[in-house]
Formats: sequence, structure tokens, C-alpha cells
Amino acid sequence: MALNNGLNDPTTTTGDIIYRDSTGKTTKLPVGTDKEVLKINGTNIEWQPEGDENSVKLTGDQTIAGVKTFTSSPVVPAPTTNFQAATKKYVYDNATSGCVDITTAQSIGGVKTFTSSPVVPAPTTNFQAATKKYVDDNFFEKILTATAGENLVNGNICYLKNDGKYWKADSDTETTCKTNLLIATETITSDAIGNFSDNYNFTTSGLTTGDTYYLKNDGGITNSTNGLSIIVIIGYAKSSTILNFRPTATYLEQEGWNLNNASYVNKNFFISEDSRPTGIFFKSDGTKMYVIGFTSDTIYQYTLSTAWDVSTASYDSVNFSISSQETVPQGLFFNTDGTKMYIIGTASDAVFQYALSSAWDVSTASYNSKNFSISQDTYPNDLFFNTDGTKMYIAGSTNKIVYQYTLSTAWDVTTATYNSKYISITSQDTALMGLFFKSDGTKMYIVGAAGDKFYQYTLSTAWDVTTATYDSVTISTQDTSPQGMFINSDGTKMYEIGISNNRAYEYSISEKLIKINGIII
Repeated sequence: MALNNGLNDPTTTTGDIIYRDSTGKTTKLPVGTDKEVLKINGTNIEWQPEGDENSVKLTGDQTIAGVKTFTSSPVVPAPTTNFQAATKKYVYDNATSGCVDITTAQSIGGVKTFTSSPVVPAPTTNFQAATKKYVDDNFFEKILTATAGENLVNGNICYLKNDGKYWKADSDTETTCKTNLLIATETITSDAIGNFSDNYNFTTSGLTTGDTYYLKNDGGITNSTNGLSIIVIIGYAKSSTILNFRPTATYLEQEGWNLNNASYVNKNFFISEDSRPTGIFFKSDGTKMYVIGFTSDTIYQYTLSTAWDVSTASYDSVNFSISSQETVPQGLFFNTDGTKMYIIGTASDAVFQYALSSAWDVSTASYNSKNFSISQDTYPNDLFFNTDGTKMYIAGSTNKIVYQYTLSTAWDVTTATYNSKYISITSQDTALMGLFFKSDGTKMYIVGAAGDKFYQYTLSTAWDVTTATYDSVTISTQDTSPQGMFINSDGTKMYEIGISNNRAYEYSISEKLIKINGIII
């Protein structure tokens, strides 16, 4: 047939379409399949799926090419695989978790390395980051220039006079000008401009490390306020030869009486006069120490060349025997003016009272036939009196109890009566040895030989042991058989006596704090 001329395949099937292609040849297009339509592709024709072959179908999988711009955000389900589109909620819930929120307070963990230094405001509380300016202004030596009113040398402490010049802070110091203090850091002639500082480490000698130093009326320095007409703090001793001159700072002492702040200061004194020292006491100014000897039944007296420094103690060759009253002495106590002395022991289970004709001199002691029997415990190890002598306390080792008594006549043990008030310390130690109280009666301290520790208690009602509660504060002793303890008048030093090493040990309870611009460092 003519129609078959030029056909590559002259065989046809019903429904085939015969057409002339773009080359002019007669071509056959086979019958299409279901849901296909005939469409022109350039100059040729072909079967294609029904509908727009380039549109996105509502069902079925398709691969979409090119850039598609949506006039509104498409709604998609939460993604379940890595390359699916994410919803806003998914991103917010997951991407912001563990990130820093710039508007709310957060605690940030881990190590963060900044590529550049973060900018922070000046600190106002102890644990805030400090700016460079704050640190430079407050903690580094600063050199300032000013005019000298008279000839000065390195180390002269100077004040700003009304003429605008700096003068030595000596006898002609105007009291009202002792606030603007500087220290000369070089030799400066009168009326010349020179170098001064308000934060300077000055080399000198004879300082007591850690002590606060004050300006004396003659322009010198002292670590005592005795005799000063006004109190001006000029710095503290970083060592025995370095004074940190910083008059703009306020120096504070940590509160004493808190064993949390206690530490052994590597100072002790060997008791050679008795092989079993069991009790210790100090004169109120810290210049005398007294030890009671278990072996010799004697009280020994020592002088401290530096007050409260036990390492400076020396035996006075002064003692007093109490063997006629007690052969197993354990503790001793003096009244506030040093004219009465008390001892306690476990041979007689009694408190004995003595009179001293010369205060604090045990060689002048005499027994005045006054005593008080302790019936509450068969092993009374120590005693203590309140500040006015109207209350007495006994440390009983048999029952591990501190007992309280009232004296109807102050400091007279014959007038003592048991108050039926006590506190058990069994939960802390089973060998109660030494006893002490804070001067206002709000703290109680014991030393125990079972745990070799000091323990601290708080009394909600001063001097009432029934209101005592354990502070959960302890410190280990230096001796493995501690016998007695003592705390100085301001609660900043503590002492221990023990029979394992026959030594008196010294502890510090306070630390120096510096307060600058209201912040303690």
C-alpha cells in the first residue's frame, strides 16, 4: 500500500496512528495505554500521562527539580529522617535546647572558650566576673603623680593638705585630712612633682604577717590601736618585710569562735615539767599560760613573750601542788581577774577552789577549804564558769554529758546546786575530755579522745546547755590523746593540751579579709 511507503515497520495494528515525522518520513505511533493522551512534542507526537505531566500530584512519589518559590509557607509534618523539611516547632524545641537564651537567667555548664573577651559590667557581688579596669584599679600597684609639700623619701605616708600638696602624716597632720592618704614611692624634694601610690607593696621590717596596720600619730605604723587618737587603716602585712599599703581598703576579721575557720598554725610548746599534762588555761591578756600535771598533781605557770603565741612560752619556775586535794587532776579554771583558781579531778570527783593573793601568780595560791562534790558523774574531766561566775559546767566522761550548775554566790563553789540541766554528746564522742564556751554563752566546744576531735555546738539560749545543738563542725586534734582546750578572748585562737606528745598546740580560727568597694576578696 502507498501508505506503507517509507514505514520502518509496515505492520500495523488497529488504533495505530500513521503520521509524517519531522524528517518527512511516514511514521507509525503505536496505540497508547490507559489514561494516556496524545500530545505534540515539537513536530512529533507522543503518548503522555493524562493531565499536566509537569505538575505536582496530590498522591504518589515525584522528584521535583528546579527552584520553587512558595507564596506561603508549606505545612509539613514533624520530620522523622535527616533530609525531611523541619517544622518551626521542631526547630525551636530542639535547636534552642542547650543554647544560651539572651533574655533569661541560665546556668551554663562546661568549658566555654571565647574567641574574643566578653564585655561585662563592673562587678557588684563576690562571684561576678571582673572587668580589666576594676582589677587594675583595685588590685595592682598604682603610681600616681602629685606635688610634695616637704622633702619626702620612699615609704613616707602622706596626707593631702589644704594647699593641695602631700605632706608627711606626722604630728602636724590635720585630723580631717587623714582620709586622702598616699605613700611616696621615691625621694621627692619639697614643691616637686613626684611618684606616689595608694596601692603599693612597701619593703620594711619587723611586721607580723597577716596583721592589719594603722597610722600612728607620729606618721609611723602599728598593728595595735592602743593609744591612737583616731583609727586609720593603712594596710596589712603580706609578710614580715612587705606592707601592702592600701588605705582605700577596709580590713575585716572573720568572725572568731567558728571552728569551720580553724587550722593548726604549726606552733606548739613541749611540757617538760610533767609527763601527763591534762589541763590548760591562759591569762586574759595571753601573756601567761597554766598547765595542770596529772603525774605530779601540780599546776605550772609559764610566760609568753608574745601574747597568745604558745611557741614563745617559757617556764616561770613557779608552780603549786594540789595533791592534798586531788591526786588525779584533770582540769583547771581561773576567774576573770585571776584571784581565784579552780581544779577538778577524778580521784575525789569534786571541784576545789583556791585564792591567789597576787592575781595570776600560782605561787601565791592557797586552798580556802571550799569545794563542791560532783554526784552526777564518776569521771568529771573538765570545768567551766560563765563570765560572771554564777554558772558552772562540768564535762562528765562516764556519761558523756555536760552538766549545768548555778552558784548563788558568784565564784563560790560551795553555793553551787545542780540545775538538772545537761546535754549528752555521745553521738559525737564517747571520751569527753575538755570543755569551753564562747564568752557570750551562745557556743559550746568540747574535745574528745575517742575521735581525737574538737566539736562545736550552738546554744539558742545563752548559757543554757539544754538548748545546745551540734553544729556538725569538727576539727581534728594534733595529739592522739587530747585532754583539754582553751580559746582566747576574741575567739581567734584555740589551744589544745595532750598526753601523747606532752605538748600545747595553737590553732588559728580567723582569717584576714579585705573589703574593697563593698566586695570581700
